[in-house]
Amino acid sequence: MRKIFTLIAAVAMATSMNAQTITFGDVAVLNADLQTEWMNGDVKLVIVKDTKPSIDLNSAYFGTAEATTQYTSRLKMGGKSSSTRSLALTVPSDGIVKVAARSSNKDAIDRTVVLNQDGQDLVSQLVYDAQAISVDSKTVYPYVTANVKAGTIAVNFPIDGINFYAFEFTATTMGIKNVSTSTNSQEVYNLAGQRVSNTYKGVIIQDGKKSVQK
Repeated sequence: MRKIFTLIAAVAMATSMNAQTITFGDVAVLNADLQTEWMNGDVKLVIVKDTKPSIDLNSAYFGTAEATTQYTSRLKMGGKSSSTRSLALTVPSDGIVKVAARSSNKDAIDRTVVLNQDGQDLVSQLVYDAQAISVDSKTVYPYVTANVKAGTIAVNFPIDGINFYAFEFTATTMGIKNVSTSTNSQEVYNLAGQRVSNTYKGVIIQDGKKSVQK
């Protein structure tokens, strides 16, 4: 039992440490003053030859009924992607990319986000407001999600403008090493898996064996 708890905790910690998210700050920025790239660790997002992007403050929730995240600003990409308007996301290893994106027109139902790597579309997903769900009175939008390889992913929006709230990358290589699974024969647990003192009365588990302690 102790071995299982130790391994689960290590995996959970490695997963959270591997998540890297690029967001767009808490200040509105007009095109003339806008930077062209953002980084979080080894993850980099670059604007490729865009003409009039900007950042404004706009709050939105993304996620599922089980877990939501609020973002408070967005990168506004006017017009459809082309040779003069697109984004490039670079990641250091294989993993999962989640893009928080909404259409720049709340009434449009044909806007699409396309992630392409090495000439192959990884995902082509419609993005429109009616996809949102209600969670605890909050409107929550779905992410665009794709499995990716180490390298650069082209982010395209071939129909018209898209607003991007965040780009999250989680490595699928956890890199867990030397996880201790040893047990201490002196440690005592009850049937619920809780550690108890040596004076505990009742059914106990010690050194992997069950017994009754009176």
